[in-house]
Amino acid sequence: MAKTKEELLAYQRAWAKVNRDKVRGYQRTRYLKNPDKDWARSLRKKYNLTTTEWAAMNQKQEGGCGICGVVEQTRLSVDHCHATGEVRGLLCRKCNKFLWVLDNPGWLEKAQQYLTKG
Repeated sequence: MAKTKEELLAYQRAWAKVNRDKVRGYQRTRYLKNPDKDWARSLRKKYNLTTTEWAAMNQKQEGGCGICGVVEQTRLSVDHCHATGEVRGLLCRKCNKFLWVLDNPGWLEKAQQYLTKG
């Protein structure tokens, strides 16, 4: 058994890698039991945001996308700078994907090559 915190973490990671299906099953069950709690955990982990802060941003944007202004039926995505991690605002899925393309010029080149293959 692991003696230090680092050894314990290494053991847990190795176990999770070997037991990937069990881990995914646990995560899926946890999500299905309470999706809002899982979403709150994700906000905190990925963006260091609370649900209250997200709601304040959403209210400030009047429930609409920060770029196109469309009000979505689903939750708006958190837009952030990948270099600094700073949260910029909330976006609909289409605008968020568009910004992803701009941040990944290699993907855009591949898409152009695909379209010209014809």
